[in-house]
Amino acid sequence: MPSKPGTRRGPWRAPGYVRAPRGAEAGPTGPGKRYKGPVRRTAAYLRVSSRGQDEALQRESITRAAAARGQPVELWFSEKRSGKASLRPELDAVRDLARAGGLDRLWVFKLNRLTRRGATDLLAVVHELRAYGCEVASVADHFSLHGPMGDVVIAVIGAIAEWELENQRDLREAARAAAEARGAKWGRPPAGSADQRAQLRQALEQGLTLRKAAKHAGLSYGSAQRIVAADRQSTRSVE
Repeated sequence: MPSKPGTRRGPWRAPGYVRAPRGAEAGPTGPGKRYKGPVRRTAAYLRVSSRGQDEALQRESITRAAAARGQPVELWFSEKRSGKASLRPELDAVRDLARAGGLDRLWVFKLNRLTRRGATDLLAVVHELRAYGCEVASVADHFSLHGPMGDVVIAVIGAIAEWELENQRDLREAARAAAEARGAKWGRPPAGSADQRAQLRQALEQGLTLRKAAKHAGLSYGSAQRIVAADRQSTRSVE
């Protein structure tokens, strides 16, 4: 049964898309016609970080660059979210389309439109798209992650990602050592107030489930989990 307009169930499919055996050739497209195989299309992903920003510059630049290569953009994916957000529905739709074998090239204005979570996350996204045969092309960065040059760029991104991870580990260790030298506690501050933690422990001793005890103490379930885990860690340390 087809889903209602505006809803998405499972991987994204172009209108009329029909999965075909591997190796099937793509047929003609148009009103009333179905695809006879995985039709590989050109798409673009646009992202701005806030409601007040406009994606017009990105759209115009991508439209010109794609037309210059003789492959105009057929599908547009656009969202207004931070590049650090973990929930990115339109980017997920792009990945679903690539996974289904329906994406030949993805245009972005800059690679940082794909993610702002560092080179490691960018490398993961690009590797995933390339694994499904999708070329990633950036307008402002003036390169395409395709062929030998694309392999070089990916290698550079990978090296930067490794450097980022190593640098983050060094910074964490330095911060930990500085905190311990000052006699300060390291790590995330305790969840909830002292009174809430006491109420949680009392409720658990009375036999309530963790979820009910958290509600009784006015805590989120995640906060209650962290308190219980910290208590267990303290008990093991004393033992």
